[in-house]
Amino acid sequence: MMRWFVRVLAVMAVLSSAILMMFDLTPLMTRWSMSIGAAVSAGFARLSHAPLSAIPLLAAGAAYLAMQTILRPPPFELLKRAMLGAAFVLWGIVQMMPPSDLATGLGDLVITLYVVDLFMIIMTEVKRAHLVRVG
Repeated sequence: MMRWFVRVLAVMAVLSSAILMMFDLTPLMTRWSMSIGAAVSAGFARLSHAPLSAIPLLAAGAAYLAMQTILRPPPFELLKRAMLGAAFVLWGIVQMMPPSDLATGLGDLVITLYVVDLFMIIMTEVKRAHLVRVG
């Protein structure tokens, strides 16, 4: 059941990313072809950009977090993966929020999670590379 849930969220993340890109490319498409662009613009005019940018982030983060229940990585690896998944989920939440001090603070938290997660990955890989070279 969890594998199905992870797959659905992962597919949803990719598909919603494609929709987001189409939404952002609509003005360009209208210059290329007025008839196609007009039809696409009319369809996307009903949509707001905020949920379109939030859905791929929320789905990808939720899928990645849910996948950890299947993989059951060791504690340190789980911490790194949980930080990455949480960063995506929080980023999706921030996309839906109106500009405010809270949105800015959560955005800063997202940046911090990405930076600390990448730092932990870098340190782990540098240590692993050193051990391989020395060993």
